[in-house]
Amino acid sequence: MGLFSDMAEGFFDGFLRSVAENGLPRLGGQARGRIDRLCGELGWAVDERGDDFVRLHFRDATGGLRVVSVCQGDGALVRFIASSNASLRSVPPRLAEYLVTRHADLPFGAWTVTRQNDAAAFALVYNALGGGLTADTFKAVCEALVREAVDFDGRLRGAGLVT
Repeated sequence: MGLFSDMAEGFFDGFLRSVAENGLPRLGGQARGRIDRLCGELGWAVDERGDDFVRLHFRDATGGLRVVSVCQGDGALVRFIASSNASLRSVPPRLAEYLVTRHADLPFGAWTVTRQNDAAAFALVYNALGGGLTADTFKAVCEALVREAVDFDGRLRGAGLVT
């Protein structure tokens, strides 16, 4: 092989080895602490912290506690997750249809269904471009996810699916 192809092959081998060992590189050189900075600008406290996530606690309109998890806050893509408080043994067809079509009306995110302890659990998930997050957009996303989770649980109660 020629010099160029040997050099390209070496570059890609090194890149793939680095990704395997360290994960994908962060784009834009964003310093750590983006979510802490945004929370600070809003006067919000970080309520829980893990290796690559924070959890923010919100009081919903009913006085209940809602948690928004923010994962990979310093990455190119930041994931927001707000969970429903409901779990069901099975997902009725009308609910499955609602979940598939609901995302078209949401400003942020889409509902997902996972199986946990032989029950269906529901989470609203939104991926945002990290570099575009401002305090205003961060606040809008968190508050919209909380409102939707409260609304979703209210609809399930209204349909008699949960108590």
